[in-house]
Amino acid sequence: MTTVASTANETSAWKLRLRGAQAQAKARIQESQGSINITAYLANPESFGIDHQSLHSAEDGVEKLKQHAEKLKEYLTLLRANPTSDDKFEPITRALIDDHRNLSGDVKAVTDKLQDDKVDKQTAMEKMREARQRAKKQSIDSIDRSYDNAVEITDHQPEDQQETVADAWVLIYDQFLKFTDKIFNIFLDMHNAISQWPEDVWEKVKEAWNTMKGIFVEIYQWFNDLFGYA
Repeated sequence: MTTVASTANETSAWKLRLRGAQAQAKARIQESQGSINITAYLANPESFGIDHQSLHSAEDGVEKLKQHAEKLKEYLTLLRANPTSDDKFEPITRALIDDHRNLSGDVKAVTDKLQDDKVDKQTAMEKMREARQRAKKQSIDSIDRSYDNAVEITDHQPEDQQETVADAWVLIYDQFLKFTDKIFNIFLDMHNAISQWPEDVWEKVKEAWNTMKGIFVEIYQWFNDLFGYA
């Protein structure tokens, strides 16, 4: 027989897993100064209580992103069998993408103004550092909103589906964090180009922004495949 105490413990287990994932995601953004070892991160046996080994190949390329999406669809199919959870993760994921596109746009506005104002190296470095810190804060705020929404959605699911719902969200966000790694590494590349101050510094920054466009193409490819958009 299931007691009230055991039900509470089961519920707190998925909540602890989601909140633990939230804390690690925020720390990962805050500490993003260079490359992050994705494989080691996902291979951590304490990584939210689910097996991520099969996701290591999903870091680059549209086809590999589609493979990752297929694994998530298995979870999403189960969720959509319950009318109360249908399509709940689509708006959360879309908001994450929009938030990070906006913060990238804010940083681009800073670099454009630095070029237009023909500032000196020291001023450019300081303004870029400030822009990166603002972007990190905006990213962390977005993470908090998304996890709060995920917890609320999961809390309203039948008890026998809560673990599946929580696992689906962690899988979605694990993939999205790979994209944020790329985004913040490009911000770092821009800062490094400014700190080196070559004659073609703004061309280097422009090249970085062109790379950023490609990252968002990847993100939207993944999103559209995941949620079944053409």
